Amino acid sequence: GSGRKVSPSAYQEVILRHPVFRAQYNQIMLNLLNGPLSVGNIQTFLNQAETTISSALANDPFPTTDGSPADEFARLRAWMAARDVNVRAQLSANGPPNPRP
Repeated sequence: GSGRKVSPSAYQEVILRHPVFRAQYNQIMLNLLNGPLSVGNIQTFLNQAETTISSALANDPFPTTDGSPADEFARLRAWMAARDVNVRAQLSANGPPNPRP
């Protein structure tokens, strides 16, 4: 959404153009997204964190946000769900490398 175009570094190009490394990278990322970094696991963590620290955040004399702690946790939950969709789309598009011309 920012309009920025991110270009891979030289080492990223080498690694992601290698078919074995590319497949391993994609599988590792999918394993993380389907396991420890799944939306459900992150949402559970955020729910626990909200329960534990909301009162401290609400009473912080130097708040770093304009919203309430509940608003900020809702924003984080929404961002996490959208980020999961984005990363999965990137992995789906990150199929076998194109041969160099």
